[in-house]
Amino acid sequence: MKRAQALLACGFSIVLLMSTCALFAPWLSPQDPELMSLPQQFERPSWQHPLGLDENGSDILAKVLYGARVSLAVAWSVIAISGLIGLVVGSLAGYCGGGIETALMGAVDMVYAFPSFLLALALVATLGPSLKNLILALCLTSWTSFARLVRGEILHLKNREYVLAARALGATHARVLVRHLWPNFFGLLIVQANFAMAGTIVSESGLSFLGLGVPPATPTWGSLLNSGRRVMSEAPHISFAAGLAILTIVLGFNLVGDGLRDLLDPRRAGRT
Repeated sequence: MKRAQALLACGFSIVLLMSTCALFAPWLSPQDPELMSLPQQFERPSWQHPLGLDENGSDILAKVLYGARVSLAVAWSVIAISGLIGLVVGSLAGYCGGGIETALMGAVDMVYAFPSFLLALALVATLGPSLKNLILALCLTSWTSFARLVRGEILHLKNREYVLAARALGATHARVLVRHLWPNFFGLLIVQANFAMAGTIVSESGLSFLGLGVPPATPTWGSLLNSGRRVMSEAPHISFAAGLAILTIVLGFNLVGDGLRDLLDPRRAGRT
């Protein structure tokens, strides 16, 4: 239990710190991320520019802070939308059964069979790079894991005595789902959401790295990582800053997920 609490506290601190930096980026940023000073390009880290400057002479710390806003905004939007879709689809499949379950889970398996990043890459390449298209593409590839989890939990719970008693007392199907089934696996959805947040941030950074994320003028961790790749030997601090930001936030969400999973599973917590 102490290990789970330590993981949760450490992960939550990281996520809270990164989220605060993203929220207050305009006040924490040393300068405008679009401000350029070509004579100072590739300047190494200094007191004035803690993470150095890029090939345009723009402050990397400013780009990292503003890039956090993009990554976290995309991740929260994708998880909220895909989680809701997965909850509805998984609930209908698990609760209704029969032909409805076969049709819905067939659609889930069809999407789940494709590598999620490659499917998102194809969708964004078709629709064009924009924030809305990026969120749409990631949502269309992220909801299946939630649907599979919800469906499995409902199949496990729907024949329990308290659910059968609620039906016998005349509770509607919607009431049975909302009041008696969903609360029993809501914690698992939160755990899944944290792991999915980490995966979404990596996917968003990967698409931005390939130039298929948000428009090029918007600072993102992926685009910063790509610009640093081209001058790795001359200015390694560019890629290091972007990579460290991605590593830190992904680690934070994974630690939160691990901590919550251990707290919600006493048997697992007891083994650790």
